[in-house]
Amino acid sequence: MGDHASKLQDTIDLLNKTETGRSLLSFARQNNTHINICTFDASNKGRGYYSPQNNNIDLNDNLSARDLAPVLAHEIFHAWQDRQNLLRVIMPNFGAYVVYFRLIEATAFAVGELIESELNNLQKDERNDSKPIFCDRFNAAAKKGLDYFIQEKQPLYDEHFNKLLYKKIDISPLYQSNVHEFSIDKDQLRMWAMMLGQLPDGRNLILDDDVLNCERRGQLTTPVRFKHHISNPL
Repeated sequence: MGDHASKLQDTIDLLNKTETGRSLLSFARQNNTHINICTFDASNKGRGYYSPQNNNIDLNDNLSARDLAPVLAHEIFHAWQDRQNLLRVIMPNFGAYVVYFRLIEATAFAVGELIESELNNLQKDERNDSKPIFCDRFNAAAKKGLDYFIQEKQPLYDEHFNKLLYKKIDISPLYQSNVHEFSIDKDQLRMWAMMLGQLPDGRNLILDDDVLNCERRGQLTTPVRFKHHISNPL
């Protein structure tokens, strides 16, 4: 327990060294978000979780404080999104929900990349406090976070949706399709992304048009396809 407390404090101290981290930690304190470091089951490969039910964040003790700092930022950002009533939404169909959920995670990964960038560049920023350079880093981190989610995590989340939809197939005719597509125009996707990309300090991850460019929009709106054979239970 003592080791967990020490690692948690080290993680918070690292996060507090960054501009974005200070803003997130300030929100977490005001929101009474409880942060824990705990030992995850060996089969659990997750790095951290935010629970909307009890406003708790659990971080994986297997990671170092340096590795946990961006994870903590990611999870506090989910708490922030939840506080803005952006997580518990009702969409017109499950295809729309999948796109929206992808954006929830993609923007949180962008926050994690922003913390990585700020930690990596702390010494450079101390020598050269150049705002244009910081803005360039901000946009670059947002792009890197979205790309990481799309390339590495989106297939895993889509597999989760496959399982979720398969389990819910007997609940609603809405889910009785092998392909869940949602036709979404550029403006609608941008509006969702900008809502979800708003940081507690007022900055927005999606303001630069090049962050949510045509290629990323196309990847984030790729249809979800069942890998299971679905029979109509009705």
